[in-house]
Amino acid sequence: MSLYELDSVFKTYHQGPNNIAALRDVSLSIEAGERVSIQGSTGGGKSTLLQLLGVLDSPTSGTIKFDGRDITSMSENDQATLRAQRIGFIFQNYNLIPTLTAAENVECGLVPLEMTKDERHHAVAAVLASVGLSDRSGHLPGQLSGGQQQRVAIARALVKKPSVILADEPTGNLDEETRDEIADLIEQVSAEHGVTIITVTHDSALAKRSTRHLSIRKGIVSES
Repeated sequence: MSLYELDSVFKTYHQGPNNIAALRDVSLSIEAGERVSIQGSTGGGKSTLLQLLGVLDSPTSGTIKFDGRDITSMSENDQATLRAQRIGFIFQNYNLIPTLTAAENVECGLVPLEMTKDERHHAVAAVLASVGLSDRSGHLPGQLSGGQQQRVAIARALVKKPSVILADEPTGNLDEETRDEIADLIEQVSAEHGVTIITVTHDSALAKRSTRHLSIRKGIVSES
């Protein structure tokens, strides 16, 4: 069974008297364990597609299934539970809370889950070790490099053991060497944990490292 199944998905935004079609008749399947890159020009629909896959928005028409469940017909509470338990997010700007340590930022990913304090601390320590940051667990984001902050963000996405991680320009603020380190880590996460990785990126070097490539042009998705 596919992890994602999109069938005739449209997304239209209304701006005054105008209708803007962000996605047009998108039908595709994404299998568990795939590493998918999504590329396209600014305003072509990449972020819209990622928001729909992350259950952060709903299509205007069409259906989206996640692991066989039609998420477009779920209640908001069920959608929130799905996001909390099954979907991890990585952002270009890391989105770390500046007043929390690396460990505390990672622990934020476990807040919606029913875990004891000891279980949370054990999970956080294990995932920080897996991204090479055991010795930085007590550091604030401002005391970390950009690459280290993105490792914390990856750990936060990974700590709840999601089925999929959605990455929005995860290397956009990094230099070339650090970009390659983060790309290596994303591949490692996918291989070791069987996590599906879906990455929106303008970086062709990063996109080429995916196992599958999609492009969006004027809201139309195609294999590339």
